[in-house]
Amino acid sequence: MESSPADQVRFKIASKNINNPVFLEPAILISMSPKEVLEKIVEIFNTGNVSEVESIYSSDYIDHQKPEGMQIDGPGEFKQIVQGARKSLPNLKVTIEDVITQNEKVVARLQWHSVDNNGKKIERETIDILHFENGKAVEHWGAEA
Repeated sequence: MESSPADQVRFKIASKNINNPVFLEPAILISMSPKEVLEKIVEIFNTGNVSEVESIYSSDYIDHQKPEGMQIDGPGEFKQIVQGARKSLPNLKVTIEDVITQNEKVVARLQWHSVDNNGKKIERETIDILHFENGKAVEHWGAEA
């Protein structure tokens, strides 16, 4: 029996039962660096596409600057923040100006550019700190610069 191209890129991982190996897709084995996750987060803000949020945010994610009144944590919280930002500022553009990484943390200076629904130009700068465990964001601290 021939294997498909998709089967050829899978990794075989030994399990306790040698007759029942476990296969994992490469994306599961290759985690992104904290800087790469930050870049993905900025991309999510810029596009509004939240389909990959669960792959980069831990279910235990805590935002220490959670908007007042928000009752959800984890990836769902981040999705709501992105969706709210894109709704009020549909042409939002976020850029990374500076990045410092150390072990499982990344610190970034971000520029936020947009025009609100009344035509007012919005310029904002933030300093954000993200803490990672097992390749996923678990905590965020942020402040206006």
